[in-house]
Amino acid sequence: MEVCQTCPSSSLSLQGSTSAADCVMECPAGQFHSEMASNVARMCGPAHNLACPTVLSSTLAELVAANGNDGNVRTTVHTLLKNEPNTFRINFQQTHHIHFVQIFNRFDCCWDRLRGAHIRIGSIPLWSENLVCPDAEFNTDSIQKRTCNLSGRYIF
Repeated sequence: MEVCQTCPSSSLSLQGSTSAADCVMECPAGQFHSEMASNVARMCGPAHNLACPTVLSSTLAELVAANGNDGNVRTTVHTLLKNEPNTFRINFQQTHHIHFVQIFNRFDCCWDRLRGAHIRIGSIPLWSENLVCPDAEFNTDSIQKRTCNLSGRYIF
């Protein structure tokens, strides 16, 4: 997938059309469009062109939640080391059907910290109350794509 591949460089088609007439939205930084997918985590706000709100269960230093949805695969988020679930949540602000999720693991170090993590999607803002994506256990790969086929307002 490439940034705004099917539309002019400054627009995005909500319907997934390849027709320039259907390209009505600006394409924000980090957004992509293809016939197969749209980055719904960056389609919030009144014009659907802003990053969706994010929350971490805790924050280590300057590695804040907004870094996880800023469109830059080199920025990272980090929770404090605890024995409870460490979570990262994106609020889509409306219900979306999520076919797949693509995760970019850290590039600098600590690749193993994502091992065993999984994805939950649902309509409840609490991590434990939402369904787990069936293909969502992570390993140490740099870029991982997981099939979910779940609907919800929140993704963890």
